[in-house]
Parts: sequence; C-alpha cells; structure tokens
Amino acid sequence: MKLFYDLEQDENNFDKIAVKKVVNKFNNLAAKTKDKNISIFTESELVSFDYEVNYDSSKVETIFNCILENAQSSKAKNLNIKVSQRTQKVEIIFQSDGEVIDKNKSAPFQKIGHKLILKICKQLAYNVDFIKSDQGFMTRITI
Repeated sequence: MKLFYDLEQDENNFDKIAVKKVVNKFNNLAAKTKDKNISIFTESELVSFDYEVNYDSSKVETIFNCILENAQSSKAKNLNIKVSQRTQKVEIIFQSDGEVIDKNKSAPFQKIGHKLILKICKQLAYNVDFIKSDQGFMTRITI
C-alpha cells in the first residue's frame, strides 16, 4: 500500500477532466466524510463551465484531508464548503469556525498541511489562498 504519492510528478502526467468533475469530487468527499466532532455543510452553485483542468485523484483527496485535519485540529464544529462560479473560473471556499490561536494574518502556513496544499495546487495549476480571521480559517481554491 502506498501512503504517499510522488509530489514531483510531471505536470504532463495529470489527467484532464472537466472542472465540474473536480467540484463533484470535492462534494463527494464531503458527503462521504463521517466525523462525530465536525459537521460538514456544502453549498454549490450549478457550474456550467466545461473547460478541462489538471486532475489527480490522490492529490485532490490529500487537499481535502489536509483541510479537514486543519478544521479538526482547531476544534472547529463546522466546515462549510461553498462552490461558486466566477468570471472564467470556479471558486471553492472551505471555511471552518475553529479557534485561531495566532491572529498574525501574515503567517498562514502554521497549520497542518498548508505547505502541502500549496505545493499540490501549484502542480495542478490551481490558485490557493489561506485567510485567517477571528471567525476561523478559510482556504480558497480557484480553478
């Protein structure tokens, strides 16, 4: 059994799938996640774009699992996932209501997996932002 995949994978080896399918993958991961300590809510606009993007199933699952772990480690009760269609892009926002110990907004990489999420998103050519506030953590992925 392989626990980790090759992070140095060549970008030419990624599958190309419709952006709608990437959104569906995140929504399916959320629906399958059972955790008695955190509630996951999804809100998704109908995505009409059909352009293709880079995709790797294990990398997308890793992104989701890192975001979930961040929410759990900050004692969040809720993880909200919102999908919206923007001009020429799809935006997926993950927002948790966990405790923010360090309110230094210029240091977003202190949570588990942020560097890994950043590296994977860069490989897949997805844009990612991490935002900390008094209300919790937000990870915004733009595809």
